[in-house]
Amino acid sequence: MEKSGTITGDIHRGWINLKAALSSNEAHAVLVEVERGEDAAVVAFANAIKDPEIDQPTRVLLNNQHGEIKAAHDNVRALRDSSKYAKAV
Repeated sequence: MEKSGTITGDIHRGWINLKAALSSNEAHAVLVEVERGEDAAVVAFANAIKDPEIDQPTRVLLNNQHGEIKAAHDNVRALRDSSKYAKAV
């Protein structure tokens, strides 16, 4: 799979991967794809926060949202790794 491109391409690839996971009817696969999407959101917000041209109120908003997205990411990862959904090896 290509590792670079546009945000639209990233979203499209993520959607295709999520559809494939859903069609497999395997909860672990769905959670893996959801976590992958959350990874991208965490990185996007971290990068946006670093933008030197954003004003302070926007930076505060981005920081708050980044924290919420990071928490959601961590919850999805914990669920993915839980004994209920962990993939058997």
